Amino acid sequence: MSIIVLKTSYPYSSDEQTEYKLIQNEVEKVSYISKIKEKTQAIASKTNQPQIIKLEFIYPEDKETYLYKTLKHEA
Repeated sequence: MSIIVLKTSYPYSSDEQTEYKLIQNEVEKVSYISKIKEKTQAIASKTNQPQIIKLEFIYPEDKETYLYKTLKHEA
């Protein structure tokens, strides 16, 4: 398997930022998805605001795009 480029963006945040990371294999990809879901859930709970994150896994000949929305914490 070739190296995957991950482009992470926060398209609906006030300070839209883009991050790039190299992913070595599918195991690392799945692990990163889980970690980023936990991170956005923590931010949503802390700020009481919904969070949206866009993950683009860019392969040499293909691209997979995931859009995750974490709802704000309801007490």
